[in-house]
Parts: sequence; C-alpha cells; structure tokens
Amino acid sequence: MTRVALFDFKEVTPVMFHALAPHQQTEMLLLLLERGMSCADIASVIGSGSCDVERIATRTHAVNLGATDKPQSEEVKAAQVAAQNNGVPINAAKALRFFIEGGGSVVVVSRSRLESFADLASDSGEYAVEWLLKNKYLRLVDERKRGRASSYSVTPAGHQLALRLKEGEAA
Repeated sequence: MTRVALFDFKEVTPVMFHALAPHQQTEMLLLLLERGMSCADIASVIGSGSCDVERIATRTHAVNLGATDKPQSEEVKAAQVAAQNNGVPINAAKALRFFIEGGGSVVVVSRSRLESFADLASDSGEYAVEWLLKNKYLRLVDERKRGRASSYSVTPAGHQLALRLKEGEAA
C-alpha cells in the first residue's frame, strides 16, 4: 500500500486502482503525472508496468453526464424548429420569406445585409442561401462581383415551399 498526495493523502493499492471505472483510472493517472510522479513510481503503486501507465493515461472516454439544466443551444433549437418547419432550417425559411417579401422577380442583396434584414443568426446567411440554392428554391441570377451584391430569384418550388411554411404557421 502506498500513500499518494492527490488533494489529500489517500491510500492507493493495486486492488483499489483496478476497481475504479476506466475513466477514473485515466483521471487518477493524469493527476499523479501532473503532481510529478514518474511512470515507474506510478506503475509500482498500481501494480502494472510503465507501458500500462502510458496506455491508460492516454485513453479517451465517452462519458455520459446525464441530463443537465442548461438551456438548449441555438443549434438544438434550430434543429427543433426545422423539424416543425417541414425539415427546412429556420434561417433558410427566414431567408426565403425575405426574398418573397422583397417584391419584384429579382432581389439583389449581400449575405450580410440578408442576415440583418431577414433577422438571421450571425454568419448564417451564406448557409441559408446555399441551402435554398442547393434545393432549387432559389436561383442565382447574377453572381456577386467586386463591390456588387448577388441577385436571386425565387423559383416556383420556392414559392410552393413558402406557402407550405405559411400554412404550417397558421395551423
């Protein structure tokens, strides 16, 4: 039996060490190494070889901490809203609404102004537009050039999607 100073002196035996859960074994070895114990000293304390000490200390673990009382992240909220939005990401739905309400057949706007006017999350304008383009709800009329914003038009499929989203809001 060896007394080891972690936060307070504790008795550490090979039996006690091997009774720990794998993530606790790793944590203990990392704490001992942090306190300045050599691998050889740790190996003698836990009844293993130096190679085992290095192997155990470098393991990674997936630990489930259970439910937390923290508020949901914006990503989780957006995913939930997307599920309620016929699978359309919330920022893409807001961007589509902006393009339709923009009037006219062609809307000229930069991604940063789109974020501002359509009330999108910061740095999500590009993703929203790319999603709408990829799914053929929006068409690129004129690509952005130096000093000019891109121009877009809503496709017939985009108008249909907007109607479905609007009906979903009314329900």
